[in-house]
Amino acid sequence: MARRERVHSPGRYYHVILRGNDGHDIFFCPADRLRMCLLIQEGVERYDHHVHAFCFMSNHIHLLIEVDEVPLSKVMQNIAFRYALYINHKYDHFGHLFHGRFKSIILDEEGYFLRLLRYIHLNPVRAGIVKDPKDYLWSSHRCYLGADTNLWITTSWGLSKFSSYLSQARELYLSYIRNDSEEKKQEIFQRGLKYGILGDKEFVEKINLQSKKEQIPSALSLEEIEEVVCDHFKLTQEELRSSSRIKELCRARASLAYFALKLSTLTIKDIAAALKRDASSLSRSIQRYCICGPNHDYFKNDLEKIKEKLSLTN
Repeated sequence: MARRERVHSPGRYYHVILRGNDGHDIFFCPADRLRMCLLIQEGVERYDHHVHAFCFMSNHIHLLIEVDEVPLSKVMQNIAFRYALYINHKYDHFGHLFHGRFKSIILDEEGYFLRLLRYIHLNPVRAGIVKDPKDYLWSSHRCYLGADTNLWITTSWGLSKFSSYLSQARELYLSYIRNDSEEKKQEIFQRGLKYGILGDKEFVEKINLQSKKEQIPSALSLEEIEEVVCDHFKLTQEELRSSSRIKELCRARASLAYFALKLSTLTIKDIAAALKRDASSLSRSIQRYCICGPNHDYFKNDLEKIKEKLSLTN
């Protein structure tokens, strides 16, 4: 079965983790972190979700996201795809930047929002990078203290849980962060990562019931589709993305673009940029091989087999 995402509900909170492939770094200089900030900001402006917390480590990031009408899969795929494209172009990187898809935990906001806020902001301390989280520039902790301003971070909701007066709320927030004495706090979040839900028994049952009633397909990433296409045509990723124009490679690229348009959140321009192809030419190849061109009937069997491997239904 293809992966399925839990039912989407506006206002739901998620702990999101995006890791580098095989634990490798995803940031190589401050400018890379700034680019990630820009992409997240553009996503917030485009999709109207809220980011309540973030922390950029060298090989992974943490986000606390409250979704709106747009599903989390679309929000995160937009960020991950565009950032990977940026890194690949800047450093002539080839291959997967991220370790598969992002991980997400549905959060019971009432009982776990503040605990997750603290968990995220103390990542650099637990890693031994700094002793005081305020000394770490790449998290939202400084925004909560008023030391930094970040347009795409929402601090008002978290601070309102401490006091309606801003100065007092910041003092109480800082005291809460420093009082990091909860036992098994990390085990709690690891358990949430394992099961995908973090909350009490009633909350878990509610989420599971909603999921059974209505599930929506989760958008696939370009890399996931590319892996299936390469396997079907017995090609490597290097061959598929090469400059060669032999017929077999053209068919493979057309099928990749065809399914990416159907199953991901990417546009033809996004796909063409990833494959280093002209968008108009790629679009014509899709028509020729996958839709109604003279090669469609010959290629139809390939499309059906790829579709089966992707476990899709129309």
